[in-house]
Amino acid sequence: MKKLLFSVAAAVLVAFGVNAADMTWNFSDAIWAGGHGQTTPTNDLVYGWNGLTLNWGDINNVNFMAITANNASFSDGTSFTMRAQTNGGGVAAAAVGVSDGTPTQRFLSIQVSGPSTVKIWGKSGSSGVDRAIVVSDGTNVIGSGLSDGSSTLDVGNIIVTANYTGAAGTLYIYGLEGAVNLYQITATNVNTAINDVKVDNPNCKVTGYFNLLGQNLGNDAPEKGVYIVTYDNCAAEKFVK
Repeated sequence: MKKLLFSVAAAVLVAFGVNAADMTWNFSDAIWAGGHGQTTPTNDLVYGWNGLTLNWGDINNVNFMAITANNASFSDGTSFTMRAQTNGGGVAAAAVGVSDGTPTQRFLSIQVSGPSTVKIWGKSGSSGVDRAIVVSDGTNVIGSGLSDGSSTLDVGNIIVTANYTGAAGTLYIYGLEGAVNLYQITATNVNTAINDVKVDNPNCKVTGYFNLLGQNLGNDAPEKGVYIVTYDNCAAEKFVK
């Protein structure tokens, strides 16, 4: 059993009868403000937030998924004001070309219930250096795109699409050999089932309910669906089997 520690304003995902959903993680949304990526790794080196799992791989990999201001426009007409910075590659330099599909650090992971289409809006994290954004199934690369490291505004902005056709499993997103900037990720057929949820302090006061896009649903619990519950300064834990 792997523990994913949520720090708060605390958040706990609560599920009622929904096992899979199409998800969007837009790092310009207010729910990511302040770096919900937790730029200092936890003891477990993983952190779950809003259906996405962030994986450091090493306690020294600081500033992974730092949320910072950056304007970017893409070929499909979308534009963003914030980015998530990996600040390093997902595959050690010595392993590039050997195990490109098996990240060991600074990667995101998504649980899917079966076939899934993943799209990533991103760019190189370094001016003057081309960088690849990769999606893998843990063994094989199933989608990638090379971002031009040009310092010219928006020249290196790319949209990577990966089509996964396998059974339920885990998909991984990362910069191959170095840092990349991520603006938005979407995925279909995401496994949103939650096996167990525990709140450490039963006296926590609920301060709000949000859907998975970060939109405020008010102070009354929704009747069904998957949503986020925020509490007043109380830590919470999510246990995933």
